[in-house]
Amino acid sequence: MAQYQWTVPDDTGALHTVAVSPGAGGGQWELTVDGTTSLIQPKLQPSLLGLSTATVMLRQKECQLVCLGRRADLESDGVYLGSGLPYKAYSSLPVLGWVFAVLCLLMCLMGGALPMVIALISAMWCGRISVTPWYPTSRKILSCAGVLALSWAVLFGIAYGVALIWG
Repeated sequence: MAQYQWTVPDDTGALHTVAVSPGAGGGQWELTVDGTTSLIQPKLQPSLLGLSTATVMLRQKECQLVCLGRRADLESDGVYLGSGLPYKAYSSLPVLGWVFAVLCLLMCLMGGALPMVIALISAMWCGRISVTPWYPTSRKILSCAGVLALSWAVLFGIAYGVALIWG
């Protein structure tokens, strides 16, 4: 089980140890601040994408815990402590995610349940990649392009295999 740990100064400069790990229940996280553990249920943002946030208070200082799937990072003073990237609040799917999601959803035009399932899974996968706060934009574009290519290749591979069997 992945565990993330950070040392964070509060508003007075005193250092606090903050650790988080995925809990047994779906969406719950075990948060430990200076040895005191509690279960938290992060506030869901775009819930289908698995992105959620929770506020962690260190005396008078507010930090944001950002969880995506089974990964987490903590924001303090406008910076993610794990990745070092600037903090951005994610409240909606960015344009990049919409573009790749639409390109994936074009598979639905082929008709049938299988293209729809592959299209929905790949569109959600691209959406999740596009909201990942730890990836630079170039990596997001390459990853989404890879998902798009893979999903179309799987669809055509299955169609070709079916044609060979029934052809």
